Amino acid sequence: MQPIISNNYYNRYQNQPSFKASYLPPILAIDSKLTARSKSLLKRGSELIEQTWTDIKKGKSYMSEPHFIANSKHGEAVTFKPVYNGQSRMMLEIEGEKFLERITFSRKKVDDFKYEKYAITDYGIARVKSYDSNINSNPVVEDTINARIEDCLSKIVPEKTIYQMLLY
Repeated sequence: MQPIISNNYYNRYQNQPSFKASYLPPILAIDSKLTARSKSLLKRGSELIEQTWTDIKKGKSYMSEPHFIANSKHGEAVTFKPVYNGQSRMMLEIEGEKFLERITFSRKKVDDFKYEKYAITDYGIARVKSYDSNINSNPVVEDTINARIEDCLSKIVPEKTIYQMLLY
C-alpha cells in the first residue's frame, strides 16, 4: 500500500482548499511477506530455470524440461520446477511420509505466492491448509514458508559467485 501525502493550500482562483497527492517511493518493502534471503534464493532459482531452458535449447542438457530434485534437512523429497498454466510461475514441492506441501511463486513478483498443504491418506490426498499471499495474512504461516524456502532451495540453487555478490 502506497502512502499518499496531501498538500493543503488555497488556490489563488478559489477560496477553497485544494488537495493534491504526491507519490512516495516504497520504503524497503514494508508489506513484504518473504525475507530477503528467501527472495534472493527465489530469484536465483528463476535464473537457474532460465539458464537450464537455454542449455536445453542449445543441446547442452539432456533434460526435456527444468526439473530439480534434492533432499531437505529432515529427509523429505524436494522438487523445484517451472509451471506454465497461462502464467510464468515456479513450484517448490516438498513430500514427506504423511504430507505434501506445494508452494507456487510468480517468477516476476515473488511476493505473490500460494501455499497448499496436503495430507497423504490411503485413498489419495486431502487438502489440510491453504494460503494465498494476496488474500491472507498469517505471520506463523509466513515464517513456516520462509523456513521451508531457505531449507529446501539452498540445496537446489547454486551458491552465489563473487561476481553475483558484487552485483546484488
